[in-house]
Amino acid sequence: MFISKYTNGIFYLYFRDSNGLRCKISTRTKNKSEALEFLRNQKLPQDATKNIRSIITLKQFKEEYLAFVKVNATERTHRLHEIAIRRLVEVLGENIFIHTISPRDIEKYKIYLSQTLDPNTVNIRLKKLKRAFNVAVDWELLEKNPFEKISFLKVAHRTIQFLPPEDFEKLVSVITEDQFKDIVLFAVTTGCRRAEITNLRWENVNLTMRFVTIQSDKNFQVKAGRMRTLPISPFLMSVLERRFLKRKGAYVFHNRGYKLSDDWLTHRFKQYKIKAELKDSYKFHSLRSTFASWLVMNQQDIYSVSKLLGHSKVTTTEQYYAHLQTDRLFSTMVVIDNVIGKALEAKKQKTQQPPSEDEGIL
Repeated sequence: MFISKYTNGIFYLYFRDSNGLRCKISTRTKNKSEALEFLRNQKLPQDATKNIRSIITLKQFKEEYLAFVKVNATERTHRLHEIAIRRLVEVLGENIFIHTISPRDIEKYKIYLSQTLDPNTVNIRLKKLKRAFNVAVDWELLEKNPFEKISFLKVAHRTIQFLPPEDFEKLVSVITEDQFKDIVLFAVTTGCRRAEITNLRWENVNLTMRFVTIQSDKNFQVKAGRMRTLPISPFLMSVLERRFLKRKGAYVFHNRGYKLSDDWLTHRFKQYKIKAELKDSYKFHSLRSTFASWLVMNQQDIYSVSKLLGHSKVTTTEQYYAHLQTDRLFSTMVVIDNVIGKALEAKKQKTQQPPSEDEGIL
């Protein structure tokens, strides 16, 4: 059921009757607000009125959905959804009814974003909107999600940025702040994300049993909401015990007892990276990649690394780190060499066998 403007400029209400036949009723107005008011007051067959809530504009849906996200997700997630849906409003207009959004409209949105953003960012926006319109389906505002079959842009495989041991040594050697040095050491020995480090509380650290729990709380949500437990290595234990003796407040890493800003970690890392004369492509997140890369390069299995990183799928870990298993791949190639060697040796022995007595008789 929907309202559409006829060629004469008057809005008509279209619906199907109990027999499935398409019908229309004139609202007798050229004003959209008056037409919507007509819809609310008009008595229609029960099967037509059951979807009355689907008559909602993109602007109305944006406001309702962002209010929903603000309550049920993190501030960062809310910001990402707000950006995605705001750009959709810019392209399609705030007064379009969401049930009329078509695949063609979505392609128009993709083209609009592609003009200024890289493919990966465009795909992130599309995924946020797909999630938003899934909620619209749950709310019975739509019968189906127009983003359901949308195709994402192809993204070139990105090479992960990790620090080789010599670069890591350079970085640590120039850090003059004890706390930031501890943060860098913690990051490279746990593979934790930036926000997981700034939100880590002492209540999540068990020095007796030697493990750290990474989990969501009322102010922070772990990516994908997956809690994980990380063993504390002997080296990490020395770092945490030192900090525990000097603890102040609830946070393991803090600013005078208060939570550190994620951006503070980013800026500090950049400052020390420049001081150590390292590659500009290194980011704070490179410490997480360094953790995973060093493990894989030292023949630790991908499944264990995936669990430590908190990836929802092992395939995600394989996508970024499997190519670093050079030692294991070399061992595999040696197997082929052995098989080929045996085959050639067998052929050589066969050709070198002396002729039988019968073969020597003329």
